[in-house]
Amino acid sequence: MHFTISIAALLAATYSHSVHAQSQTSPFLAVSSPAWLANVKGPVDDAQKLVLREEDIKVRPLDEVHNLKLTDYPPPMKAPPIDDPEIKAVIDQIDWSKVPNAPVRKAVNGAVDMSSYDDAQDPHCWWSSTLCTKPKVDYLPQDISTCPRAGDWGLNYDDGPYRVWSEDKKEKQWEEPRLYNFLVEQDKQKATLFYIGSNVVTFPEAAQRAFSDGHTICSHTWSHPLMTTLTNEQIVSELYWTQKAIKQVIGITPKCWRPPFGDIDDRVRAIAWLMGMRTILWDRDTNDWGLLAHSVTAATVNDYFKQWIELRANNTDVTEGHIPLQHESSPQTIQLTEKWLPELRKTFNVMSIHQCLDDTSPYWEASWESKRVEQHDEELQQEESYQEESNREDPIIDSNHEDPSVPKQADNRFAMGTKDQHTSSTSGLGINLTLLVSTLALTMFT
Repeated sequence: MHFTISIAALLAATYSHSVHAQSQTSPFLAVSSPAWLANVKGPVDDAQKLVLREEDIKVRPLDEVHNLKLTDYPPPMKAPPIDDPEIKAVIDQIDWSKVPNAPVRKAVNGAVDMSSYDDAQDPHCWWSSTLCTKPKVDYLPQDISTCPRAGDWGLNYDDGPYRVWSEDKKEKQWEEPRLYNFLVEQDKQKATLFYIGSNVVTFPEAAQRAFSDGHTICSHTWSHPLMTTLTNEQIVSELYWTQKAIKQVIGITPKCWRPPFGDIDDRVRAIAWLMGMRTILWDRDTNDWGLLAHSVTAATVNDYFKQWIELRANNTDVTEGHIPLQHESSPQTIQLTEKWLPELRKTFNVMSIHQCLDDTSPYWEASWESKRVEQHDEELQQEESYQEESNREDPIIDSNHEDPSVPKQADNRFAMGTKDQHTSSTSGLGINLTLLVSTLALTMFT
C-alpha cells in the first residue's frame, strides 16, 4: 500500500512538471500568458469563484454587475485605433520575425478578393481561399476544426453575448439570457462561446452569466472584421481589446479564438498565437447567420441538420466528431438552436469544444492550470482503483494484446504547446513514467 501511494505521488509530481514545461518540449513556437494583461483586474481575485456548482445552475434572469469601469475602450463595433499606448506596448513585445510576410488582402463589396491568389501553391495557408488549416510554417499548430472522437458534437456559438437594443418587447425576448436559460433546460448543456469584445463591454452581465453557468469563453475580435484585410497593427488592436474586455469583465484570459468568417492565413495565425491564442474553426457550417438577412432559407438550414443527424444515425458518420458554426446573433439563430439542439442530443454526444478536446485549461490564469493537475490526479486515482478491481476479476492478461477493459488516455488536441494537434499535453508523461517505474524497479530488486 505504501508503495502504491508513493507511485501516485510521483505520478502527480511528474504530470505537474509536464504541464508547466510544455513549451520546452513542443516543436511549436513557445507562448505564455500575455504579459500586457497582467495588470488588468477582473471582478474578483479568482474567476473560478464566479463558476456555480452544477446543482446551483438554474433558469434565472441576469444579475447586475458591480465593480466594473468599462469606459476606457474604443467605440463598440468600430475598428479600434492602433495609436493607443496600450496597443503600442503590445506591438513592442511581439517577435515580428515569427510573423510570415503574407500580403494584406483587399476587400471588395464586403468580401475578400481571392481572384489573384495561387490556390495550388497556397503559400500562406489562406483558409478563405483553400480551406487550409495546417500552417506552412512548422512553428505554428494546426487549426482545430473537428472533435477527435466520432459521435461528439462540439457545441459553440459566435458573436455573443447577444443583446437587442430595441425596446420592442417581442424582439427583446430573444436577447440573453434566452439562449443560456434554454441550455440550462437542456440538462445544463455546456458550449464554447466566441465573444465579440464590443458585446462583452456593452453587455457584461450576460458574459458573466454564461461563464458562471460553466460555458467556455473564447475571443472573436473587437469589431468582427475580415482579418486578412487588416495590417499587423490592426490585427493586434482587434485581439487586444477583446482579450482585455474578457479579462476585465470575467477575470480570465482565453487561449482560444475564432477569426470572423474564418478569414485567416499564416500572418494572422502567427499574431494570434504570439498573443496567446490558438485558432478554432469548424467543419459543419449551418449558415444560420444568413437567416436574418434572408440570404438562406430556414428550410435549407433545417435540411443541413437533418442530413447530419441521419448520417450519424445510419453509422455513416464514424470518422471523427464535429464542430459546427452557429451564432447567438438574432432571433432566428436562437430559434434554430431551440429547434435542433434537442434532436442533436438524441444522436450525438453534445458538449463544448473544449470538452470534446479533453482540454480542462482553456485560460492562462494559474488557477486553471492547478485545476487541470488536480483533475488529472483524480483520474489517476480512479484508473488505479479500476485497474486493481479489474486485476482481481481477471488477473491474467495477454501482454501482446490490448486489454479492452482499460480506459485509454484521452487525446488533448487543444492544449497550447503540445507536440501536435493529435497529441495530449501529457505526451511526455509516458516516457517519464516508463523511466520512473524502471528506476523504482531497479531500486527495489538490486
